[in-house]
Amino acid sequence: MASLYENKMNGILADDMGLGKTIMAISLICYLRETKDLKKEPHLIIAPKSTMSNWMLEFGRWAPFLKVINLNPTMEFRNKQLNEEMKPGEFDVCVTSYSALLIVPQLKKYNWHYVIFDEAHKLKNSES
Repeated sequence: MASLYENKMNGILADDMGLGKTIMAISLICYLRETKDLKKEPHLIIAPKSTMSNWMLEFGRWAPFLKVINLNPTMEFRNKQLNEEMKPGEFDVCVTSYSALLIVPQLKKYNWHYVIFDEAHKLKNSES
């Protein structure tokens, strides 16, 4: 993944469940932060709602020094998170759901350095 990044290429991690794709993605974010001095540029992880808690657990286990926001797409929590927790330069990673992309237009204002799609098969066509 680091080689793909260095060559300005996108990539797909596709294998069986349980082989560490989440850890590899977290490792890439840590690598970029430490070797490329990307401490002020946020990364976006888009995942099914069912896996968002796992992403948060794994970040806590493997990269507790990163400030990771679990962007909840419900309005009552979302506005507080966007206004208070997601100030540019004050967080490292935003983990959110596919549905949030459709209902949170503020996500477009960030200059995401890296975007990671978990379960990318949900991106079947341009309407997805």
